[in-house]
Amino acid sequence: MDPREIIQEKPQSIPKLMIGLLLLTGIILGGFFGFKEWYVDDGSIDAVPAFEQVTVKRGNIATTLT
Repeated sequence: MDPREIIQEKPQSIPKLMIGLLLLTGIILGGFFGFKEWYVDDGSIDAVPAFEQVTVKRGNIATTLT
């Protein structure tokens, strides 16, 4: 076997550009679908935590501090 053939052979690997494009596409699609899920939210009562109404009554300062 000729040494020049061995040197000229390149290992089979995915180019860095292709990996970068796949990663960028994944980030863009994830951002798009995440925003879409947030934007389409119907705002129903189940989506928002419900708080009970709190009433404040006047009382004695001594009982408040204990």
